[in-house]
Amino acid sequence: MFLDILFIITLLLLFFLPKKIERYKYYKIFLYLVLILNIGIRVHLIKQKNKLSIKINNLERQDALKNKKIDNLYVKLNVIKSTSIDVKIKIPTIKKKARPHLKKQNKPNQFFQGICSLHSKNNDDYHVFILKNWTEIQTSESVKMLELYFPEPYYPGKLYGNTLDYFKTLSRFNFDFTPLLKIYKSEINQNLKISIYFKIIVNGFEVVNETFTESYSGELLSRNVVVEIEEQLQEISNKIIIKTK
Repeated sequence: MFLDILFIITLLLLFFLPKKIERYKYYKIFLYLVLILNIGIRVHLIKQKNKLSIKINNLERQDALKNKKIDNLYVKLNVIKSTSIDVKIKIPTIKKKARPHLKKQNKPNQFFQGICSLHSKNNDDYHVFILKNWTEIQTSESVKMLELYFPEPYYPGKLYGNTLDYFKTLSRFNFDFTPLLKIYKSEINQNLKISIYFKIIVNGFEVVNETFTESYSGELLSRNVVVEIEEQLQEISNKIIIKTK
């Protein structure tokens, strides 16, 4: 505003300055210098404004790219890409020599496939998981610890690619002890209870972690264990999104 007023006044003085006044030439040179300075300041301010506009545009573009990356990350996290299950079983045994440092690894045969699965409430939808291997350790005279690893479902395409909300349709963890415990039947103290620990990992995040003590070991030789995990499965998407912020 000030530069505009100064510019107009300078032009008026240049055109209407009386030629008869003393030192007319010097006044005119001064007014031309003021005019040139005014124009120079305007050009400088326009350049600075353009630079500022470019910076603002770049920042807005960077923010837009950042938001796009966040949106893409959200989409990727919102899709099921991997699901695995780890199971630990604490079996009461008849007194046996403890070997806590000796870990024996076993490979499953066809009878062990299908012992672990996730089910919907009405059992009309389910996912059976592949048992890759299991290890056993005699941690004390009366306890044997089994660790089982299920890296993925039998039919990954049926589960993977769905959004995380798909887990809200599932509600039960099912485990069939029969083929596993038959191997250790001669060692098991069937009058004591068995402890089971399992966790479900989705897209690299632990979303379910359960510990419970089941019926007497002898009873598990002829039936499945069913654990209700609907509440934890309802919160899977929230758990994963919170951990990424």
